[in-house]
Amino acid sequence: MIPVRQMAGKLEQLETSISEALREEVEVIVVHDKVDELTDEELQQIIERQKSPNLNLITGQFNSPGIARNAGMQHVKTKWVIFWDADDIPIVENVLNLYEMVIKNDSEIGVGGFQEIDFLNSQSPSIATKTKQELNSIATSPGIWRMIFQSKLILENPFTDLLLAEDQILLSDIRFATRKIVFCNFAVYKYVKGNPDSLTGRNRKVEDLERSISRILNCIRYERDVRQLEFNWIMVAKQSFSLLKFGSLRQKFIGIRTLMQFLLHSPKVARQYVLLRYLRQRALHD
Repeated sequence: MIPVRQMAGKLEQLETSISEALREEVEVIVVHDKVDELTDEELQQIIERQKSPNLNLITGQFNSPGIARNAGMQHVKTKWVIFWDADDIPIVENVLNLYEMVIKNDSEIGVGGFQEIDFLNSQSPSIATKTKQELNSIATSPGIWRMIFQSKLILENPFTDLLLAEDQILLSDIRFATRKIVFCNFAVYKYVKGNPDSLTGRNRKVEDLERSISRILNCIRYERDVRQLEFNWIMVAKQSFSLLKFGSLRQKFIGIRTLMQFLLHSPKVARQYVLLRYLRQRALHD
C-alpha cells in the first residue's frame, strides 16, 4: 500500500515500484490524498499504462498518511500487507524473499534491513545498510516500510492522524515486541534521506511528535511485558531527543522532562541501550 499526496511531476519512482510489484503479481493499492488535480491526472495515467487488475487507486481527502492507509486497508483482500512511501525504492525481489520467510516461520510480522540513500548526493548515494536483527535497534529505526504485517493487526489497530511518528504509535498499539517476528539479514527497502519535500509542515510535525510521546507514555502505564516496555521506552527516548533538536522552548522542556522519566522509570536494558547509542553517535560526530 502506497499513500500519495501532492506529488505531481515526481511520480517516476512510484511507477517503477508499482511496475516491479505487478510483474511479481503483488497486489498494489495506491491511496491518493487529493490536494491538487495534476497529481490525480498523473496517477490516472499510471493506472492506464499499467492496465492491471492487481492495481487499485483510491482517492479521497485524508490529510495524513495514516488515515489514508486506514482507508486503503478497507480494500485489502490479502492476509499480508506492507506499506511503502511513494518517493522511496522498495527492493521487490527481497520483499518477496522476506514474505517466504514469514510464511515458512508462521510469523505475524517480517522485518527486513534497509539502505539509506542520500537525496542530495548522487555521487555517493548509499549512506548505510542496516540489518540488525534485534528489537531495540528497530525501536530506534522503526520505519514500517521494511515490515510485512498480518493485515488483521492493522485492521484491529488503525493508524492515527499524525504526520510524524504514526508508525511508532502503531508499533506500540500492536505490542510489536510481543509478536512472533522473523528477521532477514538483507535489505528490502531503500529509504531516501534529505528530500526537501519531506520538510513541509515541520511545525505541525513537531507538534505531532509531542502527541506521540504522550500516547506511548500512556501505553507504558498499562504495559506489563518487559520486552514491550523496553521497546516503548526506547522509542520515547528517541522522540524526546528529536524534540530537543527541533522543538520550541516549551517542547524542549517536554523533551527534558520525558528523558528524566526515562532515566527514572525505564528498564535497565533500555537505559543502557540508549546511553551506549548516544555515546557512540557523539564519538562519531567528534
